[in-house]
Amino acid sequence: MMERQQLQMLRQPPIEGGADRLGLRVTRHHCPWPFHEDTHPSLSFLVRKNTFKCFVCGKAGGNIDLVMGILHVGFIDACRWLDNEHNVVLTQWKPCEKPQTTKPFDTARYERFFQQPWLSDEARRFLFQKRRIAPRA
Repeated sequence: MMERQQLQMLRQPPIEGGADRLGLRVTRHHCPWPFHEDTHPSLSFLVRKNTFKCFVCGKAGGNIDLVMGILHVGFIDACRWLDNEHNVVLTQWKPCEKPQTTKPFDTARYERFFQQPWLSDEARRFLFQKRRIAPRA
């Protein structure tokens, strides 16, 4: 669930910039609404209020409503689009509630490998003949 502050952050970016990113050609705060077959710009942007209004169908709203209308997506997807497009962080980083503890290294478990290292014949040929590593290493 989004908080009121996060919604306010999504509503802050200029609406004309969002309209431009959505593919609308805004000229002098007006553009044709893509869902009407009119040749005159019926969609008006109120920059002072950061809203839009279509004078043909009466549809009005803000950034989120514009994205919902143009992309035909729901509220949450429109918020995600605005979040990605305007780099608005919707979720805050929270540290892990339970600190993870690491298990101590058990030296006794691997001690026998270091006391008496065992190599197969193939490994010995590779290390000592091909790689020319001294056997005492």
